[in-house]
Amino acid sequence: MNARWDWFVRISSTSLTLSHTRPAKTMRKKSVPNPKRTMSKVDIPASVPGSSRQTRICHPTPSASTRTIETIPIVSGPPIDRRGMQPPLRRNPRAPSRGTAPAGVYRGATGPPVRARRSARQSGTPSQNPLSCRRRARCARKKETVLSDAQPITGLCPGDLAPHAFVCGDPARVERITAGWDEQRLVAQVREYTVVTGSKDGVPLSVASHGIGAPGTAVLIEEMIKLGVNTILRIGNSGGLHPDLEVGDLAITTGCVRDDGTSKTYVVPEYPAVASYDVVGALVESAKATDARFRTGVTWSLDAFYARNAVAGPGDSMISMSVDGYWPSHLEARIRDMQAARILNCEMEAGILLTLAGLFGIRAGAICVVSDKAPWPGPSEIDLDANMGQCIEIATNAMLALAKAET
Repeated sequence: MNARWDWFVRISSTSLTLSHTRPAKTMRKKSVPNPKRTMSKVDIPASVPGSSRQTRICHPTPSASTRTIETIPIVSGPPIDRRGMQPPLRRNPRAPSRGTAPAGVYRGATGPPVRARRSARQSGTPSQNPLSCRRRARCARKKETVLSDAQPITGLCPGDLAPHAFVCGDPARVERITAGWDEQRLVAQVREYTVVTGSKDGVPLSVASHGIGAPGTAVLIEEMIKLGVNTILRIGNSGGLHPDLEVGDLAITTGCVRDDGTSKTYVVPEYPAVASYDVVGALVESAKATDARFRTGVTWSLDAFYARNAVAGPGDSMISMSVDGYWPSHLEARIRDMQAARILNCEMEAGILLTLAGLFGIRAGAICVVSDKAPWPGPSEIDLDANMGQCIEIATNAMLALAKAET
C-alpha cells in the first residue's frame, strides 16, 4: 500500500525548490530512506542569458528511469500592492460549459455569456433596491450618515418637511395647492404619497397626499410628526348630511365620530377626536374674509366607501352602491341616525388625523368641500371640483395666519 506523501516548497531569491518526503510505515521499527524518492533540486543563476530568473523543478516519480521536469519562471521586479485590487470573478460552478468564454464569464443554458454574479460586499456596490436608493440619495444630499433617519414608508428624511403642512387625498391635488407658492420642490413620490415642500410669503410650507382611507393616512401622519411637523390641515371632499348644506359649501370640522377601524386600534372608542381650537378659529376667520358659504360641526369619519354609501331611491328608500346591491340593513338606519344627530358631513380621513393629533400633541383640523349630499342623487351629481379653489385659498390663508402668530 502506498504511503502518504508530504510536499514542501521553499522559495529563495534565485530559485524555487519543491521537495517531498515519505513518512515511515506504522509497522516499521526503523525508517529506511528511499534513494529514488529524495529531494531533487537544480538551481540556475539569475544571470542566464535571454530570460528572467528561472528554476527547474524535478518531480520524482515511482519509476527510477522516468523524471518529469518543469521550468517555472520567477520574474524579478518590484513587489505588487494588492490592497486596492478587486477580488477575482468567480465562475458559477453550476453553469454548463459551452465553448470558451473569457475569464469570469460563463454561458447559461440560453442567451449570451453572462458575467459571474458577485455579492454586494465583493463588488463594493450598494443594494439596488429602488426605495433604498432613493432614501440613500436624499440622506446623502443632507449629509445624513444614518439611514435609519429615513422614514420606512415615505422615505422622507429630516429637513424634508416644514413645521406647517397640508394633507389631501388625491396626489394630483398637491400641484393645485402649491400653484400660488413662491417656491416648491418635490421631496417624495412613493405609492399614494406625493410630498412637496416650499414657501409662501416667506413661510415654509409642505403638502402631502395620503390616498383614500384611514390606514394609509395614519402612516403619513405618523411619519410627518416624527419629522417635526406640528400643524396639519386637511383639505378634501365630503358628503353633506346636514340639511342646510348644499353642494359647493364648505364644512369646517370641530370634531369627529370615529367610525373607522384604524383609530380604534390606537385608542379606545371613547377617546374624542377633537380639532385644535386655534386651527378651527383660523379657518373660520379666513372663510369669513372671503364671504364663503360654510358651516362648522361634527364630521362622521368612516371606512368602506361603497358599503357605507347609498343612492336615493323611490320615495325615502336608499339603494346600495356596492356589488349586486349588497347592503346590510343596519347601515341604512346608521345614516338616518347620523342625520338625526345633526352630523355635518361624512368623509374617511379626518377621524384618524384628529385622533393622532390628540395622542401626539400637535395641532390639526380639516376643511372639506361638500361634493354631494347623502343619500346621493346619483353618481352624475357628484362634483369633486365644486368650489375647491376657494377651499384651498381659505386653508392657505388660515395656515399662514397660524404660522405668523407663532413668530
